[in-house]
Amino acid sequence: SKKEKYFTMLNQLQHIWKKYKFIKEAMMEKRKKSVAPHILMDVIDAFKSLGFHHVQHSAFESFSKHLEKLQEQNLRWKLEEQFKELAKIGVLDTEIVEDGKEVPQSDDRKVYDDFFEFWREATAHLISNDTFTIEDQKYYAYLDEDQKVKEGSFRSGAARYRHVFVDEFQDINPLDMALVKAIVKCNRATITIVGDDDQAIFEWRGTTPEYILNPDKYFDSPFDTHILEVNYRSPRNIVRHSQNLIKHNTRRVDKRIRASENSGEAQIRIEKTSNFAEALEYVHNLHETCVVQGESPSRVAIIGRKKSQIIPYQVYFARGTFLFTLRRICRFS
Repeated sequence: SKKEKYFTMLNQLQHIWKKYKFIKEAMMEKRKKSVAPHILMDVIDAFKSLGFHHVQHSAFESFSKHLEKLQEQNLRWKLEEQFKELAKIGVLDTEIVEDGKEVPQSDDRKVYDDFFEFWREATAHLISNDTFTIEDQKYYAYLDEDQKVKEGSFRSGAARYRHVFVDEFQDINPLDMALVKAIVKCNRATITIVGDDDQAIFEWRGTTPEYILNPDKYFDSPFDTHILEVNYRSPRNIVRHSQNLIKHNTRRVDKRIRASENSGEAQIRIEKTSNFAEALEYVHNLHETCVVQGESPSRVAIIGRKKSQIIPYQVYFARGTFLFTLRRICRFS
């Protein structure tokens, strides 16, 4: 929980962060003390997600090489996000760029000296004390599998997995990739990966479609590629419209997706509203129509580009369900 993370940084890791000047100042400054532990714990997890290894990246040279890999995988931006978080609490300095924006200084050496050395030491301490976050469930498993590979302790007999199958492969991050690769090596297994590069929508958590686009490169072995081009889920016009949009993606495998023969055409109606109240009324009436006609309201889906756009509808319908429940209770009483 957030509370447990807070006290882990504040207490359990205190003897470590006190060694590092800027982290110590952030943790002890009254104005930053309430947010610094949360930010530091989150950034520690983020560095694990980005594939950093607290043992292997023990020198600036190995740290720099991993930065280059992240750049190749179009993930440098995710690392820059962590730099911004560290700059918020003064662990990293900021500078003014040409357009007047204040951004963290892009000095990799300073990041290594002022934060990464702390990250390595803090991570090792948490492992030795059996303290782990949700992200650590993958990180510790990766360390364990990777160590077996280095020692030549490959699995055999009934304990061995001969084949590994991974679905939704377009949504894995560097840590996921490292874990899957270590499992395959430890078991000397073959692997099948399944996914859709056009559905790579989790970049906010450090994922990249690079792994599914170039598996030969990241697994150091050849793959046979089979493209599934028949869509059995959506009507023909939906498939047609979606392909017209998807073709604008730049990092993708070119595909000729078509609807199945019996897919039919979807009825599409566009309604424009001038404000949220009108939109809410429209959705409410649609819901009520479904109920009156004996159809399941669950067939109505509300989607949006941002979670914040959906929250008002959640509040409205949650309130409506609550009031409906109260009326039922009053009626029975």
